Amino acid sequence: MRLGVDFGTSATVGMVQRPDGSVTPLLFDASPLLPSSVFIGPDATPLVGADAERAALAYPAGLEPHPKRRVDDETTWLGEREIAVVDLIAAVLGRVWSEACRVCGAPPTDVVVTHPATWARTRLGRLAAAAERAGMPPVTFVPEPVAAAAYFAAILGREVAPGRDLVVYDLGAGTFDLSMVRRTASGFEVFAAGGLADVGGLDLDAVVVDHARSLTDQAGAGWARLDWPDTSADHRARRDLWLGVRAAKELLSRHTWADLHVPLVDIDVHLTRDEFETAARPHLDRTVATTLEILRSAKALRENVAGVFLVGGSSRIPLITALLHRQLQIAPTVIDQPELVVAHGCLYAAAGRPIAPPVAPAPIALPRPPAETAPRIPPAVNGIPPRGVLPRDFPVHLVEVAIGDRVGYAVRTYVTDDEGDTSAVFASEGSRLPLFPRPEQAGDYAVGTDDHAMTSVLHWEALRDSMALAFLPLIPENRYHLDMPAVTLERKPKDWLIELVINAGDLARELSYALDIPEGQDLLGPGTLLDRADDALRVAQRTPFRLHGRRDLRAFDQAQLVAAWRRVAAVIDAQLDWRD
Repeated sequence: MRLGVDFGTSATVGMVQRPDGSVTPLLFDASPLLPSSVFIGPDATPLVGADAERAALAYPAGLEPHPKRRVDDETTWLGEREIAVVDLIAAVLGRVWSEACRVCGAPPTDVVVTHPATWARTRLGRLAAAAERAGMPPVTFVPEPVAAAAYFAAILGREVAPGRDLVVYDLGAGTFDLSMVRRTASGFEVFAAGGLADVGGLDLDAVVVDHARSLTDQAGAGWARLDWPDTSADHRARRDLWLGVRAAKELLSRHTWADLHVPLVDIDVHLTRDEFETAARPHLDRTVATTLEILRSAKALRENVAGVFLVGGSSRIPLITALLHRQLQIAPTVIDQPELVVAHGCLYAAAGRPIAPPVAPAPIALPRPPAETAPRIPPAVNGIPPRGVLPRDFPVHLVEVAIGDRVGYAVRTYVTDDEGDTSAVFASEGSRLPLFPRPEQAGDYAVGTDDHAMTSVLHWEALRDSMALAFLPLIPENRYHLDMPAVTLERKPKDWLIELVINAGDLARELSYALDIPEGQDLLGPGTLLDRADDALRVAQRTPFRLHGRRDLRAFDQAQLVAAWRRVAAVIDAQLDWRD
């Protein structure tokens, strides 16, 4: 068994490689991302990850949210205790190690730990000491860009011939790192590296907070409590704000807008992708300028560049792809979960053999449990039983569709074209969408057949393998009632269920284009009655305009709205394949 660990500023990832070559992410609270936070309480017991963040609500002084940023320090103070930074890092690595031992049934024999390309002997010495204190055997170090290059070649199957270069653009939570990696006869080597210590995902989160503050500057008292929390309630509100900001930022990578609730200020802020990208543009422009500077300093030739690979959780922002493509004239490669690339790729980079994908054995099907009320267990992949639930931000979503007394489930993902426009892709068969009576059946169908549209999505094989190992969660915002808008629109505008209508409209548009339903596109397209009503509903939904927005809804002919929505539900229903 081999364990790969990517110790990150905000989150740490662990991957286990089994003797058959298959790779499985370790899950922490059903997520492959373990928050790198460490909490030391009055009893000196360390807590890591979500446990640390929860404990800090009652005792904030005991939390170190980003131990990696302390790597140059010998010690730091948490509460009234002076703690060695090596011990903080060891606590994070120890959590990964204990989970790996539990999952594997025995301690892995080999451990690979990644590090920034610019780290030298002192920092690597502290990382090695932390791994030893965590109980790990002697570790193999792999530079993060080398791990990314190995993933690019081994997992994505992209050709990088000896002598050719790969640009690795890594926008993580704490920093931006740019590396030039060259393929050699023995693997990959970093020959140029640099970056920005003051640009990362956390700085982009701060951009969202500043934007929200600019829209609610009249609520100074609430913001003062968020900026300088004093009570446990204030600390909890601050944590909720930043978690909401991160979720909104990630949602804007897939959608054109997101709503953010600001606690203590008690206002919902509507944020569009254009607003976010305008605010974030100075930071992103600096990363592109740094990229160009490093390429020029390295005297890199564009014709010798085999690709531009985007890694790190914040690299999925669509504007990054557009800016780099415009400047480099090379289409960047980004996957749906770029934060997992380094931990996965380091296993192949350290393998001591040519970078090549492993030959997978034939899948072994596990028996179905006899009770139909229990979730059906998906087939094993490479002999590994499924476990857990995929994280909420997994790029494939479980969708619940209700029309009348019928309820069915399907799966959906989003793709972005070269111009940055996002569209939905369903597990549809031509112009028909199968809907299944149980949520897990929809996931099983997407995983077990090649006859649906999602198989053409980039990196579908990797997504499919993850879905075979864990269940898709059903989150509230992905439950849609397509016949209910016609019902609620028959009432007085003050009683309309606005969010229900907006959500149903979003799904109806997605289905109309994904399933190629011309009449649905005509009813919901730009400038139509339902499109104008949708704009008015979104204005009415926003807190500052709610009263006036509700009044503006009276201008619409309710009978026409109801008739149009009934027709939308009917034409979409005609393309739904309700499975038994």
